[in-house]
Amino acid sequence: MYCPVCRSEYPNDWKRCPKDEAALLRDNKVGKYRVDEVIGQGGMGAVYRAFNPDTQSPVAIKLMHAQVAANEAARTRFQREAAAVAALRTRHVVTIYDFGAEMDGTLYLVMELLVGHTLRAEIPHPPGLMPMPRLNMIVEGALRGLGAAHRAGITHRDLKPENVFIATTDDGEVAKILDFGIARVSSKDQALTQSGALMGTPAYMAPEQVAGNRGGIGPWTDVYSMGVILYEALCGVSPFGAETVTEVLGKVLGRNYLPIAQVRPDLPPAVLEVVERAMADAAEHRFQNADQLRDAWVVAHGGKPAVPTEPQGKPRKVDVTAPTHDVASGMGTAPTITPPAISLSRTTASDAPKKSKAGLWIALGVLVAGGATAAIVLGSQKSGTTTPVATTTIDAAVSKPPDAAIAISIDAAVPAPPPKKEAMARFAGGALTLGGDPQKIIAHPDLDPSHKAIVKPFLLDKHEVTLGELRDALKDPTAGGLDGDHADWPARYVTADQAEQACKALGKRLPTEDEWELAAHDAKIDAAAARLKGGADAPDPVGAHPGDCTAEGVCDLLGNVMEWTADAWKRPTPRKGKRVVRGGSFRVDPTDTFYATLHARVAVAPGTPDPELGFRCAKDASSSK
Repeated sequence: MYCPVCRSEYPNDWKRCPKDEAALLRDNKVGKYRVDEVIGQGGMGAVYRAFNPDTQSPVAIKLMHAQVAANEAARTRFQREAAAVAALRTRHVVTIYDFGAEMDGTLYLVMELLVGHTLRAEIPHPPGLMPMPRLNMIVEGALRGLGAAHRAGITHRDLKPENVFIATTDDGEVAKILDFGIARVSSKDQALTQSGALMGTPAYMAPEQVAGNRGGIGPWTDVYSMGVILYEALCGVSPFGAETVTEVLGKVLGRNYLPIAQVRPDLPPAVLEVVERAMADAAEHRFQNADQLRDAWVVAHGGKPAVPTEPQGKPRKVDVTAPTHDVASGMGTAPTITPPAISLSRTTASDAPKKSKAGLWIALGVLVAGGATAAIVLGSQKSGTTTPVATTTIDAAVSKPPDAAIAISIDAAVPAPPPKKEAMARFAGGALTLGGDPQKIIAHPDLDPSHKAIVKPFLLDKHEVTLGELRDALKDPTAGGLDGDHADWPARYVTADQAEQACKALGKRLPTEDEWELAAHDAKIDAAAARLKGGADAPDPVGAHPGDCTAEGVCDLLGNVMEWTADAWKRPTPRKGKRVVRGGSFRVDPTDTFYATLHARVAVAPGTPDPELGFRCAKDASSSK
C-alpha cells in the first residue's frame, strides 16, 4: 500500500499511514489518473490533486474510503449525485469530468481543478463591509448556478459561504456553487437520502432541516440558506452564531436573531425585504427557488426584467445511470430519475459587472464522501505560509489546514516581470569525464561518482526561471512560490511535473544531470559559497549576483535555489522513484563541505514541492535558430 502524502510503502492490509493518517492507495494511480498529492481528508474520503494523461492537465479526485464504499446505499447515492451534478449545463457549478470504481471497489470522482477563493475569504469582520457591486456579482452568479440545479430537480442542502466559490478564469471571475455531496435529487426513492439524519451546517440550515415537523425539503430550503449567507455577507456576522451546535439549532427554530434592518439600517428597504423573505420561517413564505430569489435581488438593486436562457416549466430529465460514463461494475444501478416540475416564475435579471481579482490556489471539485461531496480547493499547505483558498468543506469530518477556515492558500498577486532577453548559454558537449573523485574532492554518499559521458550540444538558461515566468508559462497566477514571493525571485515550491510543463510551454525542457554538471564544471564559481547565507528566509532576485556566473554566463548554480533535473537517481546507488536535484540553496551553511559546493545533489520524489527547490530550462542546440 502506498501513501500519497509521504510516499511511504506499507503492507497490503494497512489502511492508513501511521505518519500522517492519510488513506493508503494501491499505487499512485486511480483509473488512468496519476495521484500527485493529498488536498484534504475526512472520515468518509480524501481528495487528491491528480494528473490526466489524456489532456495533460491537473484535476482533483475524490476517493471514498473502502469501508464507506462497501455500503450499497452509499455507493448508489454516490452514483446518483455524481451523475446528476455532472449533467448540469452551467459554468456556475463546478464541473465533474468522470467517476467510477476501481477493481477493489474504491469509488472515485474526477473534477475540475480551479483557481480562486470562497466567499468566506471576502466577508470582512465588522465594521468592515463588502462593496455592494462585488457582492452583487457573486450573488447573481451563485444563484444562476443554484437555479440550474433547482431546474434539474437538485436541492443542495448545505449552502454556506465556503460553498460559494469565486473562480478566476480567462473570461474573468465566475461565481460557482460547490459541494453537492449531500444533495437531494427529486426521486420516488427518497430512501437514498438518509432519512432522519441531520444533514447540513447548523447555522445555515432551514427549520425544516432541523425539525421533521416543519415541512418537506426542496429548493426553498436552499433559498433559506442563501438568505442567511446574504445576511452574513451584508453584516459581517452570522445571524445564528453561538457557542454550541445545540444553541445554534435552538436559535434557528426559535427565530432568535437580530433582524437585518437593525444591524444595517442604511440598506435600501427592498434589499432588507429580500433577505427577510428568503429567511422566512415558513417555507411557503419564502421565494420558492433560486431563480425567484435572484430576480428579486436584482430588482431590489434596480435591475431589468430577465430574459430566460433555459426552457421554463418542467425541468429536464436527469439520467443518473449516466451511460456516457465508464462506470466499473459494482457501482450499483440507480433508477432513471425524472424530477417533478418546479415552478420557475421569473421576472428580472441582470449581468453584473465582473472584476478581476488575484486568486489563490484551489484544486476544486465536487466531492462525494459518504453523503458529503466537498468542493475542494487545491491549496496545499506550504512551509512558512498560511494556506488559503482552496480546499474545502470536504465533509463534516474533514480536517482543515491551520490558519484557514477551509483548505485554501491565498497567494498575493505577483506582478508580471519585465520582458527578459533571450539568455541561454551554448555548450558544445562531447565525450567527457564528469562527476567527482571522492579521493580528490570530498567523500559523501550522494556524490556523483566520476564517469564517462557523451553530451550532445545544448543550450542552458543563464538564469533560473523566475516566479513570474513560471506563472505566465503555466497560465496559473498562483503556481509555485510562497506567500510574499516576488515575480523576479526564482520560482520555488515547484514539482518536477510543473517544471517540465513550464519548460515545455517555453519551448524547452529540463536539463539532464550531466548537462547541469557540465555547465557547472568551472570550479571557480565555487567561490559563490562565500556569499551563501546559511538559514536565510528567502532567495535573492534572479541575476542579483553577476559575479557568481560561469565563463559562459550561467549564474546562480549555487546558492539561490536547488534545481530539478530530468534524470532519475541512478548513481551511485539507484533510488526508486527519486529524481536528481542539483546545487545548494539559500539556506545552505557556507561551511558545509558538500552542500556548499557545486557537487551538491539530492534525491527528491518528483511530486514534492519544496521552498528551496526551483529549476532552469535547457534545449538541444540543434533545435535553436
